[in-house]
Amino acid sequence: KDADALAPLARQAEHEAIAALTARSRGVRVPEVLLARGTGAEALVVQEQVDARVLDDLPPEEITARLLDRIWHQVALLHDARIAHRDLVASNVLVGADGQPWIVDFGNAETGAEDNALGADVAELMASLPLLTDPRLVGATAVDRLGDGTVTTALPALAPLALSSVTRAGLRRQRDRLPELRAELHRLLGLPDPETPALGRVGAGPVAAVVSAAALLLIGLPAVSGAAGV
Repeated sequence: KDADALAPLARQAEHEAIAALTARSRGVRVPEVLLARGTGAEALVVQEQVDARVLDDLPPEEITARLLDRIWHQVALLHDARIAHRDLVASNVLVGADGQPWIVDFGNAETGAEDNALGADVAELMASLPLLTDPRLVGATAVDRLGDGTVTTALPALAPLALSSVTRAGLRRQRDRLPELRAELHRLLGLPDPETPALGRVGAGPVAAVVSAAALLLIGLPAVSGAAGV
């Protein structure tokens, strides 16, 4: 994720511009790149200014199922383009006056991404959104738009240590949100409740083995005693 942070600034600017341009060319709502330039210790990426608000700033009543569906549609387009944003938190989603979302800040993006990186994007956004609205609504819209398979692939990354520091900080303040989201996703996907420890069911084979061993022990003790007395 941070490999490009060690690269020359010119390369970082080029990388961000290419990722944003690629996403935009594949239908993702990304502000147009107007300029990307880097020389020595300076780099500059200029994008179109859009009339939009940061998703974090919207009141809860404006974060509707329709808006969430539109956001997940943008994520699906990123997946189709094999682009992992790698910082897909709510603060990197803008919402225009027309109610349409924009995805911004491709500084950490990865093109030609593998499934695990794409799944991490889904997990990050799924964990970030419940800090703003009902976790059940987040889960339902994600599954409806992305499908069972994509959301299931993202589940392993839906854990605090796999999330960004910003999202973890928010989840520490609202400790019930992540468990509620995970429980809802498991319900929708028909998986066991992650918050309920699964006790393994002892099969007939192990039970029979234990009973047999006990029987042999009980039978053998008198025999051993008798042999000792001879």
